[in-house]
Amino acid sequence: MQHSLKKIIKPFIPQTVLREYQNIKIKKMLKPIPEVVGIENTNCCNAHCITCPHGTSRRKLGFMDINLSRHITDECVRLGIKNLAIGFFGEPLLDTLLIDRIDYAKKKGIEKVTTFSNAGCLNEDISRRLIESDLDKITISIDGLEQETYERVNIGLDYNKVSENVEKFIAMKRTFNNKKLSVIICSTVVEENRHEMEAYRSKYSKMLKDDGEVVLIAAFNWGGKHKINDAYIRKNRVPCHRPWNQLIFLIDGTAVLCCCDYDANVVVGDINKQSIPEIWKGAVLEDIRKCHLAREFVKIPLCNECSENYSVIQLKEGKENS
Repeated sequence: MQHSLKKIIKPFIPQTVLREYQNIKIKKMLKPIPEVVGIENTNCCNAHCITCPHGTSRRKLGFMDINLSRHITDECVRLGIKNLAIGFFGEPLLDTLLIDRIDYAKKKGIEKVTTFSNAGCLNEDISRRLIESDLDKITISIDGLEQETYERVNIGLDYNKVSENVEKFIAMKRTFNNKKLSVIICSTVVEENRHEMEAYRSKYSKMLKDDGEVVLIAAFNWGGKHKINDAYIRKNRVPCHRPWNQLIFLIDGTAVLCCCDYDANVVVGDINKQSIPEIWKGAVLEDIRKCHLAREFVKIPLCNECSENYSVIQLKEGKENS
């Protein structure tokens, strides 16, 4: 009822008043430290999905040095950052040190450690090690219900193998009675698989039961760097939440604008030379936030052309900006 009332009233509120109200709320949400820190353990991948520009990246492929990831983790612990996401522009399970990174973070006291996978490498050994670790959440991408659809979207992956891996993983999780680990099964919705999504949600909801949830993700264009028909730039854009709540480090320790900045087009810092607070409160991020508050997205091409622009206000309310 309250949300419906807001929708009725909103068109009658002057844009200048609405903008000022939004900015006041957004400014209050800026914390001395990021809510979430992301560590790119690898930018190597075993797939060529149509939803991802991985094959066009200019960066050298590799893995984050274990001491560097521990340094970032130690910084998070020192600052009281509770959420650590391991993985960014690659397949995290290709990293033989992934479990070590998870275990180190949990033993040091990070409250929530998450990762993701396309499940192509989710064999019995890796499944067992993930389940026996203290990992809090894993998001598994399966972009299609039927084999033909899936393999058209997730090029390079075997549908039957992935399906078997996921089913065995969930069964093993129950065998080990690991009720803590949350499993998210997700699909990016594109033209090729849109017709399957209702049945997709039904199938995987029944499979997961109380072990997790199914999430459908709108296709996005990676800051305008990846052309995809289903991605669109929203009207009446408001400041994106990411400069206010997350910080992502690439394999070399470079801090980038957000999770769409896979080629480090907007470098906001370097953990090898700076602390997290120095980056977070630094001039680069401050200028980006000012541009967002002024709706001057054109000054940041990655933001200006991005289809994944969410309002901080609506994020807190659990709603996507439209």
